[in-house]
Amino acid sequence: MPGKRISIGDIARLAEVSRASVCRALHGDSRLSDTLKRKVRKIADEMGYQPDPLLSKLAQNRWGSDASTPGNTIAYLCSHPTNKGGRIPRTYAWEGIQKAASSMGYHTLYINYWGWRNMDRVEKLLRARNITGLIIGPISNTPPLNLKWKHYSVVDQSPQFYPLPAFHKVGSNPFEQVQLASRKAIEYGYKRIGLVIILHQRAFHDDLQRYGALQSLKWEFQDTDNFCQPLYLLKSSDNRVWNQPIAEWYTAHQPDAVIGFTNYIQYALKDEIGVVPPKDYAFCNLHRNATEAVAGVNLSEHNEGVYSVRLLDSMLRNRETGIPTHPIQHRVALEWVDGDSMPRKGKAVRFSKRLTALTMPMV
Repeated sequence: MPGKRISIGDIARLAEVSRASVCRALHGDSRLSDTLKRKVRKIADEMGYQPDPLLSKLAQNRWGSDASTPGNTIAYLCSHPTNKGGRIPRTYAWEGIQKAASSMGYHTLYINYWGWRNMDRVEKLLRARNITGLIIGPISNTPPLNLKWKHYSVVDQSPQFYPLPAFHKVGSNPFEQVQLASRKAIEYGYKRIGLVIILHQRAFHDDLQRYGALQSLKWEFQDTDNFCQPLYLLKSSDNRVWNQPIAEWYTAHQPDAVIGFTNYIQYALKDEIGVVPPKDYAFCNLHRNATEAVAGVNLSEHNEGVYSVRLLDSMLRNRETGIPTHPIQHRVALEWVDGDSMPRKGKAVRFSKRLTALTMPMV
């Protein structure tokens, strides 16, 4: 027979406080003294208390309007320079985070610590707002993000190499991105596929994964001439520096389909040598915006934001803080979208089973 579930009332009797005080103490309410919160948590741990999921949801609905309750606000941490207008670039992931957080009763706080000299300021801000739930976004050059991780539940969305602990991570798979786009180009009848890889100035996971995907495809299709020499460009604040190398690469290799990470590739080829898709070549965008008409792989950043909040919500409910022993890698499914820039031509090659596998959610 399973033992009796330890209740809030059991803890309240031992702590000699009300049930409401126990609830608030377990959620870290700043209006209670640290001494009382430590006392209640110690008793709860010693008794083996595990919160009931249904009761936790009811409690959240009851106390959800209390902005001082830790976990009621989720912070999105990033380090990114402002644009020319002095505005902070906000990603589609942020939109997904806001939407999902709002539906679950959370507030959100966007913290861009670009230019801050140390992380004490971040720590003080989080403590002042009683924030324990963090989602980490893109991080540019900045002091190391060294927080007292034991106080926080963390989900990592950062795409780059950065000295962070191994947290639970949510993101799309750039390896599958290149594989899916290349297979689609072959399926649609294109014979000479050229890939333009834009390398970040600081190494991102994306860079190595896209390079690895290309090598994998070249090995798989080694008996054919499907892939021409790829072009590698270094990311720049002024895209015009790409014009000449893109034009020279196209002229030398004559691809009939070009796969790239930005629509600027099309503009460069038009400006330099007057070729345009789909008349002269097909074009596919690896990171397609949902509002664009080009063919390619849809941005999954919005869904990455949604699933990050869902994962973080589960961690907060279970009081899972600190660096996890077994971090989760959650891959958000990719979505291929047809467009006028890459029409079908000739007799198509079929990869039905492989393409189906590539578009399945990865968890």
